[in-house]
Amino acid sequence: MGRNRSQPKGPKSIGDHHVIDAIRKIDTACQRTVAVMTEYAISRNETIRALFDPDVLRRAAGAAGLIDPSSHRGVYPINAGTSLTVHYDHAPWPTICAEAMVLQPSAAPLLQFAKEVRAIYEQFAEIKATLVWLNRNATLGAIRYYWPLARSLCPGDRELQMMTDVPSRYNRPRQIGDWIQLFKDTTACWAGAEMLPADASPRPRGTMWLTMAAGTITRGEVSLCTDHMVFNI
Repeated sequence: MGRNRSQPKGPKSIGDHHVIDAIRKIDTACQRTVAVMTEYAISRNETIRALFDPDVLRRAAGAAGLIDPSSHRGVYPINAGTSLTVHYDHAPWPTICAEAMVLQPSAAPLLQFAKEVRAIYEQFAEIKATLVWLNRNATLGAIRYYWPLARSLCPGDRELQMMTDVPSRYNRPRQIGDWIQLFKDTTACWAGAEMLPADASPRPRGTMWLTMAAGTITRGEVSLCTDHMVFNI
C-alpha cells in the first residue's frame, strides 16, 4: 500500500503474521464502530420502495408467485465503490434487477447511511495501509518513533513491545513526510475505537448489507489500497 509498495523491507520490521493479526483486529474495530456510530432504522420493504419507481414495483408484485427468480438477492450500486445487497426472501416482490433501479426521494436516509459507513470504513483503511507501509519500509525503531500505535496493534511482536522508550536513533524511511498527517489521523481514529462500549459488537446479518469494493483512496501525496468489506444493516 502507498507509493513505495515495491520498495524492499528494511533490516528488521514487524513480522508479517503480526500484521495479519493486526488487520483482523482493525477490521473488527471498524465493524464495531459502524454498529455504534451509525443507524439505519428503515425496513427492508421500505428500502426496496426507495430504490424503484412505484410502477416498477406494481408490475413486479404482479409477477410474484408466477416466476422462479435465479437469485433471491439483488445487488444495487449506491455510489462509487458502494453497493447494497437486498435479500428478497418473503418480500412482496421477486428479485428486481439493478437495471430497473431509479432512486426515489425517500432514498435519502439510505444514501446518508452509506456515506457515514464509508467514512468510517476509509478511516480504518488508513490504519491498515499505514501499518502495511511501515512494515515494508521502516525498521522497528522508526516505527516506534513515528507511530507508537503499532505497539497496541501488534502485541505479539516481542521486540517491538520491549521498546518502551522512544529511540533516539533510527533509520529515517524515504518519503516519511508524506505520512506524518496519516500517523496523527490514524492514532486519533484508533483512540476513538478503544473508547467504544465493551459490549459493542458488529451487526448480525439480516436482509440487507452494504459492500465496500476494494480500491484506492488518496490522502495528500499518498495513494492507499482499500480492502473489500461487508457491513450488515
